[in-house]
Parts: sequence; structure tokens; C-alpha cells
Amino acid sequence: MAQGSGFEDGFSAEQDGQERDTSVGRVDAVVIAVAMDQARHDRELSRNASDYLARLRQLVDLQIKHFDQQHRLSIAAAKRTHYADRIRNGLGTFLALVRQ
Repeated sequence: MAQGSGFEDGFSAEQDGQERDTSVGRVDAVVIAVAMDQARHDRELSRNASDYLARLRQLVDLQIKHFDQQHRLSIAAAKRTHYADRIRNGLGTFLALVRQ
């Protein structure tokens, strides 16, 4: 078989940009589905798939933890900004009253 004549090349040769990324995602999903079906019959492949899914789950858990931390930090930053704005407005009002 010639190089570059694979299953994925058939999808990607006709598409470009964002559409190409979408087709690769579909191909990945098909490949994963086929691999999971094959894992039913092959113990080693099943073990490898299980290990892969466990690592994938750890990655998702880390991403969720990171998102939660970022969310808490952004809320704290918004509160500090709001407090600083109130102080600045209060001082501005006070100075305006004092100058009169």
C-alpha cells in the first residue's frame, strides 16, 4: 500500500481548516470504537485499554481540579477589584466634598 493512502487521508484530503479537525475527531472516535471492540477478545489489549482509560480519567480529574482553582481565583480577583473600586469611588466622593 502506498504511503499516504490510509483511511484518515481520504477524509483529510478533501477538507481543510476546522472541517479537517472535525473529520480527524470522527476518525479517532471510530478507531477508539474498533479498538474497544477488539479489546473484548484480547486480554492484553483489554488491559492496555483499561490502563489508557484510567490515565485519561486522571487527566480529566486534573483538568477539573485546575478549572475549579482557576474559578476560585477569578472570583477572588473580582471581589478584590470590586472592593478597590468601592474604595476609589469613596475617596473620590470624599475629596469632591472636601474641595467644596
